[in-house]
Amino acid sequence: MSRPTLRPPSFPGRAPYLWANFLVGDVQTGIMPLLSVDLIGLRHWPSVEVGELLALGGFVALLFQPIAGILADSLPQKRELFFFLALCFAGGVLLMSDSPTADGAIEAQILLGIAQGGFMPVLGAVAMGLTGREGFPRAMSWAQGMGHGGSVFGALSVAIIGLHGSMSEVYLFYAGSSLAAALLLFGVPGKAIDPVRAREAEERQSELAPRKILTLPFIFFLLMVLVFFTANTAMLPLAGLKLQGMLPTLSDPSRIGLLVAATQLVMIPFSLWSSSFRAGFGVGGAFFLLPFAILSLRGVVLSGSGGAFGILFGQILDGALMGLLSVMLPVAVAEMVRGSGRFNFASGLTGAISALGGSASQVISGMLFDRIGVDRTLMVFAGIAFCGLILSLGILLSSRSERVHREG
Repeated sequence: MSRPTLRPPSFPGRAPYLWANFLVGDVQTGIMPLLSVDLIGLRHWPSVEVGELLALGGFVALLFQPIAGILADSLPQKRELFFFLALCFAGGVLLMSDSPTADGAIEAQILLGIAQGGFMPVLGAVAMGLTGREGFPRAMSWAQGMGHGGSVFGALSVAIIGLHGSMSEVYLFYAGSSLAAALLLFGVPGKAIDPVRAREAEERQSELAPRKILTLPFIFFLLMVLVFFTANTAMLPLAGLKLQGMLPTLSDPSRIGLLVAATQLVMIPFSLWSSSFRAGFGVGGAFFLLPFAILSLRGVVLSGSGGAFGILFGQILDGALMGLLSVMLPVAVAEMVRGSGRFNFASGLTGAISALGGSASQVISGMLFDRIGVDRTLMVFAGIAFCGLILSLGILLSSRSERVHREG
């Protein structure tokens, strides 16, 4: 394990790239929880209907992320691809800004799903193309650190707008930030983004067929990602709804903004340090032991909390966990598919599995919330995380036993 360093990496177009990540973090982190609170708490849509609507956005992101990865592997025009995604995001939030019909909300979720499905694979491809495999972990650490800083900025901005403005103004803020991120990315020199290096290929190697990267270790990795995001995604909006009864004087946007800000503030230092700590992680069962343990604890804390401090502590746990994983997941993917020329497809596939887990989480939350309440629903998600912990531990012990048997 190397000594942690907070020195920023040096690569062409560093400043515009990092600030584009700042604004992507600004717009991307809070939009789905905010939509949930807006539609249920302010517009009084049925929770099951909202869960299905948000699941649609997650499903579109699920479908589009591998496609975005293939496009990022194949197209040299990565900045232009990102600009298209920013237009989709802006269009989606603007559709939600003025009391949308059911059809308008569906169209908005499709556009938001396309944008959210493509943002990270494309930004990851740009980072890999600018830095190569040696500089990628530190570049991602700083990109994610800036993204979490942007999330804090966005959450606090939403909280302030919620105090003095309307939901329409919140959505306008998100639309403007997404377009500004796309314009910033054009400050990265296009010629500095090496297309071969961007897809993690050797100089004269052709890309492997997508199915060739689906080895058993990678399939297990994807399974653990699915279980994790199924347990994790709905906890934030559920915490926001629970906080509704504790801080009734705050508007719904302000409450969700404060929760997101608390999480993202904790994520910043963990993201910046994570590249130095990556040697302590494997990509087998051990990789997920700590995340599942923390997630189980978070669900129990949020469920049993009777005050705002307990909710805040649950978000601090989430911040420490996601700060590490936001960097470690793409680094782990890069190590698992090294030399295949399919890094961005593999990243998109991992993101798709994350979105599948997120969609399942929203559907489960929507089905259970009206029937058993917030606290018991949170305990269900804590139980899913605990099952993931047991599965990871079983795989870890099995792999170690097999290795000892081989060596013996």
